[in-house]
Amino acid sequence: MKIRFLKKEIYLPSFFKFVFAFLPIVSLILLGLFISGTRNRESLSPFSDSSTATLPIDDSSSTAEEFTASSSSDVPSPMSQISIYIVGEVNAPDVYTLSIGSLLVDAIEAAGGATDTADLKSINLAYPLNNNMMIKIPSVNDSDKNWIIDEGNLFSEPDKAPSAAQTDPSADEKVNINKATVSQLCSLPGIGESTAQKIVDYRDKNGPFESIYDITNINGIKDAKYEQIKDYITVDD
Repeated sequence: MKIRFLKKEIYLPSFFKFVFAFLPIVSLILLGLFISGTRNRESLSPFSDSSTATLPIDDSSSTAEEFTASSSSDVPSPMSQISIYIVGEVNAPDVYTLSIGSLLVDAIEAAGGATDTADLKSINLAYPLNNNMMIKIPSVNDSDKNWIIDEGNLFSEPDKAPSAAQTDPSADEKVNINKATVSQLCSLPGIGESTAQKIVDYRDKNGPFESIYDITNINGIKDAKYEQIKDYITVDD
């Protein structure tokens, strides 16, 4: 076999003719085997893009958790709220629902703020509110500056519950309103520290109560409140 290389003729043995004839075929076969092996390795690799792309992703648990979190945060618990009735010198007197721990200033703000004639200096804006409390914001022209009409329920928080004496009058001794301290009077349903102090001050000034109904002489204790506490009080020795 004769070939030209650099303008020279080179003679090669005849078997090279067969080598050059089959060389392209062998090259194609080797290239095909190389490509096939590369694809097989990629399909077996745990980090390949194709295997990652075909893996199903179960996000049901995370979706459920997000739904639970959003539901619990969007819907307030009834045990975390109190209802108060505010009247008097506010722009929108009405019943309002507030969070436990709210102060009198929060109730005034909920009611649209105080009017121009409200006497805010005669009330305690930092007073903590109770459930079912009734408040009357006095006017600068009012002679009676009493702004707590009803103390409400002191046991509005979920971790506080009425004592046995408040749920069952026979479960404990009744409170003697002629001898009870402020703390003992506060154990009565709907009687807060302010009203309890008024009871003590009244008997110190006017003498002992002759009957349990005489407690209605206390400013802030009307017939409705009397009906609430009459089974828990006594004037007996």
